[in-house]
Amino acid sequence: MRSRLPAFRPPDLLGLVLRAAAEICALMPAGLAASLAWIGGQVEWAIRPAKRRQLAENLAHATSRTPRDRYVRRLVHRNVTIGAGRAAGILWSFARPEQASTRIEIVPRGLLERLIADGRGVVMSSAHFGPFEAAAAIARILPPGTELAAVTDENTIGQALHRIRQRMGLTVVPADASPRELTKILGGGGVVVVIADIHRPGMRGHVVRFLDGECILPGGPAAIARLGQAPLVPFAVYPDGPRRWRMELGTPIAPPAQQGGRADEQRATQELADAFTDVIRRTPQQWDAVDPIPWLDTQLP
Repeated sequence: MRSRLPAFRPPDLLGLVLRAAAEICALMPAGLAASLAWIGGQVEWAIRPAKRRQLAENLAHATSRTPRDRYVRRLVHRNVTIGAGRAAGILWSFARPEQASTRIEIVPRGLLERLIADGRGVVMSSAHFGPFEAAAAIARILPPGTELAAVTDENTIGQALHRIRQRMGLTVVPADASPRELTKILGGGGVVVVIADIHRPGMRGHVVRFLDGECILPGGPAAIARLGQAPLVPFAVYPDGPRRWRMELGTPIAPPAQQGGRADEQRATQELADAFTDVIRRTPQQWDAVDPIPWLDTQLP
């Protein structure tokens, strides 16, 4: 006899777990959630040596030291602890999206308002800093009906978060979607948000100076900005108290010329890498650099 139970995929099950964990976290006082997150961070640091090694390799480039340097090892421990606290805040925001959107300060807010008012759309790009979902706060300053899209990986976690992100006001666009979908959003004066410090095989990419070396960074943000002729704005999100965040915007980067091709996209990607470098060097403990980065050398003079 065939089972009549629904066939759950791994993302469906993970989504249910995340939503349940979010509700439990939301019922806790902020102080208790933070304390439990700190304990979880110590456990994670102890049982995940591969994560420690990857963080050490990337953070060594942020500090111009070796991965075995004592300062880098201490920075890795602090990074994992902060990451656990960040996860607790993200879970709370999943359960309370309306409250979360009012607890994210955009600085300088006037800059983004002016860019949106121009009507050309805006491409916003960040390294792995803070909760990606914090971008939902941008919806507060968008004209009614204007779209706010997030370009996301369609891995297991990305699929599990799909409905949660939609509930937070984000239009979820898979990373392998047609560029036309994104340019249509920009053409309507919308905002496209993309994380761009991890290049994976098969991605469009450019070799850039980044931190103390050279690596390949995704060329997607620059390509989207070129096709939509929209400014490219670097940003980072930092914790700003219990269940509060601060989104800091960098200097807008001019979109590559329509006929500029890869050369002008390279220029914009390098400017984005420079902005990421500045942010990461100021606050390396906040950089969630847990993925391999295709470094092309050890260091540059």
